[in-house]
Amino acid sequence: MWAIPHGYFTHQINDNWFFGIGEFSRFGLGFEYPHSWPGRFNIYEVSLKSGSINPNIAWKATDKLSIAAGVEIVYVDLDIKKRNKAHLSETGAIPDYFEVDANIHKAQDFGIGANVALHYQFNDQWAFGIQYRSPVRVHAHGDVMFSYKDSYLPSSSYTGIGDDQARQIYKSKFKDGTAHSTVVLPESVQAGIAWMPTPSFSIEAGAIWTRWSRFHNLNIHLPHGLPVAETKKHWEDAWRLNVVIEYDALDWLTLRAGYVYDQSPITEVYRHTL
Repeated sequence: MWAIPHGYFTHQINDNWFFGIGEFSRFGLGFEYPHSWPGRFNIYEVSLKSGSINPNIAWKATDKLSIAAGVEIVYVDLDIKKRNKAHLSETGAIPDYFEVDANIHKAQDFGIGANVALHYQFNDQWAFGIQYRSPVRVHAHGDVMFSYKDSYLPSSSYTGIGDDQARQIYKSKFKDGTAHSTVVLPESVQAGIAWMPTPSFSIEAGAIWTRWSRFHNLNIHLPHGLPVAETKKHWEDAWRLNVVIEYDALDWLTLRAGYVYDQSPITEVYRHTL
């Protein structure tokens, strides 16, 4: 269960200028797979939380046209759990290796972006709006803790390496420390059109295009000279479409129903979980 806090406040400064601030979440993800699943070396558990604080200033240029601009402050908190395979040696076709659990937690950072928007009221019944949000770069730092897990040493009788030796190698190579990764949260363009046949009833249709093709890879830099954990993504740009019906049933009650189609940015070639 995820709680997604959000809230908005607006204030009219004078006849033509307005101020507003919003708190919401644009990015988030959470899932968990069994620790033994085949993709555990990519990831088996993740919790990605983000929150945006977005102050805006709006100008009523004419009775029909309004323009707004703002700054978006994005906070990111990322926890990742994955397995690492540490090879010891190979004798013939039988490999020796052990698994190390990597728990990267509280990888946090703030990033800053910008947004601009335009709203046009054609007449009493029709209105149109469009908004652009810039990309936001976050450079998250967090702690990483390692723990020794299953060992697979079928050829130990040939190499002389057993579980005790593997644990000694683990203690010498895998030391807790800090990890970091840089991610660019993509820009987006969204637009919508509204039809109000009566003052209390409206039908709206909208679309959001997100440039997920910026998300080429997820590289996690580990401590103490360990190799960078690289995961290629090669995501594609994606669309989100929605239709909403809204009805003012009472002075204090508005009813809303809608349908959303959200396209996945993940390609068939690079099928990943994050």
